[in-house]
Amino acid sequence: MDTFDLAISPDFQVFLDANMPKIHPEGTIGRVRRAFGINGNYGAAFKALRHALRLEIDRWPEMIVMEIMQNRDMSERLDHAQMDTFRLLCQRHKQAILDAKFDTDYFRTLEEFVLFFIYHDIRAVWVAGALKNVISESMARLYDRNDSSQRRILFTLLDFMALELSQVQRVYIRHAEYQEIASPDPTGLLTRST
Repeated sequence: MDTFDLAISPDFQVFLDANMPKIHPEGTIGRVRRAFGINGNYGAAFKALRHALRLEIDRWPEMIVMEIMQNRDMSERLDHAQMDTFRLLCQRHKQAILDAKFDTDYFRTLEEFVLFFIYHDIRAVWVAGALKNVISESMARLYDRNDSSQRRILFTLLDFMALELSQVQRVYIRHAEYQEIASPDPTGLLTRST
């Protein structure tokens, strides 16, 4: 899938092209899956439940937009055109989630999604909070029905939320590391730990 689309501005496309190779996980997709605990059972569980989850996952792009609009710090940084770009990136990632392959498309669409926020100087804690709230709301709606099949979905969603949040952190950390390398501390006093 090409990352260019009419809804993506040329400046943001340049930012994506410059940063995607730096923040992508290293190694084969099999190695990456193992590193993040995505084994065969994980993929099989998600595939078995994705039709039951589809209604909730279909809601997520607009639910995340609503979370952004309710957060003044985020909403003041994004105009309508930028929100349209975000919707496009969110729809791409949603489709990669529903494919349930957890392959290169999954990681790439999530990285595009997170780089959008980095490009607009949105803090990681705001992004993670919005994602957590949206997935938690889905869990709450499913828990209301509270039968055994819904409990399986809850556990799968909980695992998935942990995966998504860990990937958001990974992209922010990798981007910060490369920024530090590009802009070294002239005093030599700072380290990555600071």
